[in-house]
Amino acid sequence: MGGRPSALDEQQKEMAITMFNGGALKSDIAKHFGVTRQTIYTILQARHATSRNSGTPVSP
Repeated sequence: MGGRPSALDEQQKEMAITMFNGGALKSDIAKHFGVTRQTIYTILQARHATSRNSGTPVSP
């Protein structure tokens, strides 16, 4: 598909979600991966929307 490539690969996205669920701040996660907070918000929002459609509970 077209568009800008993702800043993080799938493994990094999973790690960011795990870090957030473990209590890390979004700003700290962003610094760890060298991305903006908005990137982390987008990853968490996309995961939340996906989990809502599958019926699996996930923390936002």
